[in-house]
Amino acid sequence: MNMKNYFSRRKTRKKQSWYRTLCILLIIILVASIGAMLVQTNFGKVRTMNISIVTDHQQQLNATLYIPQNASAENKVPLVITSSGWEDAGESWSYVATELSRRGIAVANMEPYSHGTSGMFYQKGEMALYTNMYSDGMGMVALTDYLTSGILDFIDTDKVGVTGLSMGGICTWTTVQHYGHMYNAAIEQAQSPDSDGGESITEDELLAAQSLLKVTAALPCGSPPTANNGYDPSALHVNVGCLMGSIEECGDLVSTKTSRIVGDAIEGIEFINSSLSDGEKVDYVEEGTYYGNREDNTLRIIYQPLSIHGAIPIVPEAVRDIISFFTYCFEVNTPVSPTSLIYPAKLLFNAIALLALLAALLPLMDLVLAMPVFQKLRAEKEPPKVPALTDKKESKKFWIGVIAGGCVSVVTAFITMPLYLKIFPDASCGTPTAWFNIAPMNLIVTWTFLNTIWVAFWFWLNFKRDKKTGLRSDEMIGLKIGKVELFKTFCVGLAIFVIVYGIVTFCKWSFNTDFRMWMSALKPFKPEKLPALLNYWPFFFLFYVQYSLLINGAFRVEGMSETKNLVICGLSNSLGCMILLIIQYSTLLITGQTPRVFGWNWSDLLVLAINFWMLFLAPFFVRKAFKKTGNIWLGAIVVSLIFAAMGVMKASMTTSLLP
Repeated sequence: MNMKNYFSRRKTRKKQSWYRTLCILLIIILVASIGAMLVQTNFGKVRTMNISIVTDHQQQLNATLYIPQNASAENKVPLVITSSGWEDAGESWSYVATELSRRGIAVANMEPYSHGTSGMFYQKGEMALYTNMYSDGMGMVALTDYLTSGILDFIDTDKVGVTGLSMGGICTWTTVQHYGHMYNAAIEQAQSPDSDGGESITEDELLAAQSLLKVTAALPCGSPPTANNGYDPSALHVNVGCLMGSIEECGDLVSTKTSRIVGDAIEGIEFINSSLSDGEKVDYVEEGTYYGNREDNTLRIIYQPLSIHGAIPIVPEAVRDIISFFTYCFEVNTPVSPTSLIYPAKLLFNAIALLALLAALLPLMDLVLAMPVFQKLRAEKEPPKVPALTDKKESKKFWIGVIAGGCVSVVTAFITMPLYLKIFPDASCGTPTAWFNIAPMNLIVTWTFLNTIWVAFWFWLNFKRDKKTGLRSDEMIGLKIGKVELFKTFCVGLAIFVIVYGIVTFCKWSFNTDFRMWMSALKPFKPEKLPALLNYWPFFFLFYVQYSLLINGAFRVEGMSETKNLVICGLSNSLGCMILLIIQYSTLLITGQTPRVFGWNWSDLLVLAINFWMLFLAPFFVRKAFKKTGNIWLGAIVVSLIFAAMGVMKASMTTSLLP
């Protein structure tokens, strides 16, 4: 009787423990979300709202508006439209939007076609991604037309700016030149003999042409002004700046073969001189110096903050440059200086919310497993561990496995690129495909699958040998599971996934904030992207099944501290990624140039860089799930679903649902 009471009390204490932990984490998520909301709304002085418009070809384009409190029909405010880069979403510019809006400038954070919650871009022939980028700015032209149409009475349509990073920078060039070409065509028509004024331009004709210039200031980021991004100086009839990080990875696109576009760089000189008269032209460009004239829309300036490519929207120096450019171009009189920045607090709140939500995966497992239908999935005790490494031979084999796991992923990176181009020739170049239609995800999937093969080979080679000697057993690895139990385990994983995205959706709906750490983000789930999730998830699932076998059935050693063991597993899982990043960024810092590591594009490794921390943390979740259930399946299901969804939800697809 006493023994039964003991186990009953112990079970109650465990339940109270995870229940209390879950409540604390949910409170942290709530507080962090509210904190992020307060910062991005300047403590109630800025209103945020989501808008959705239908553009050509029945495409859906979404954006988040930041509206200063004093904006009204009687007090119109300037507007800046932003665009994220490829493989990111509109919230990446929420930090810039926070700062501009608290200085009296309305902001529309656009989610480009096929990114985030916007619809997929229109498909017409090959290279559809690039067609959309250079023809309509991935929706930026349509959004500019909509917001400057007079439908919003609080917008000063004489003060409209556009900006964006990387792909968004190209979209910025596309948008401003779109209106520039319309202006040029109108002027050319006005000079034709059969026009109202004959070969002379009348005042009405000039005003009509000028009304076509819907953008008055543009600041493309990360894209040097070259023919490669559609740069046409004759179409620039507005104030334009160019911002490129001083240590950007794409510096090989510049004539200096580094990211330097000031000084005697050809691109910088040509960009600045494009608006200057012959007597004003320069042969050397000073960074951060205004050239030309703001009043006649000939202003030109180049910024080169200390930043790598993808970090521009969150680097203080770059954010200050963006603020300075638009407040100067729009002649905004604000008491808030460019150096007074509050967005780092939002950055911190977003990161806390994301980490707390991921940490909540563990008590959420307890919550679902406590349901009567799933209670039998919980293990009464943890499976036995691998015997302590008292023998030098066994200790050596353990460490070889740990190091080899990371180093082999570098070797597989060498094979990945040619294999990827062979298997996915269409999606790799932006051509429409029907199935695996996310280029960066295809690359990661190829790399992951090669590593899955290695992990499976290494584990089973050693396990079969150790099993013969009695060192390890089937019970240790937690592979065996009945069909009914496996089905229920999938249901548990799916339930946890639904709860997580329910929390994400609730916070987005309630506070208009996101769960983000740099470019890694959990975004509300979009049903349209469910087919893509189903396509890519099995590859991540296979990897984490095999990896769960490795860290739970081979690396879970008797006598080793759990924390130490998990850190070792995390390092093993992320070591290959770490080595690739060290090669790329150490070379960049030393030489100013980015190497093509094993044929990978610098942007491909940037995708790995932003997910590095998740690779490190994954073993913690997989191990905890193993200890709760006694098998490898639940952890692999949950981690792979979250990892795949994070990539898919902010990814750019090359397939549309349109016929």
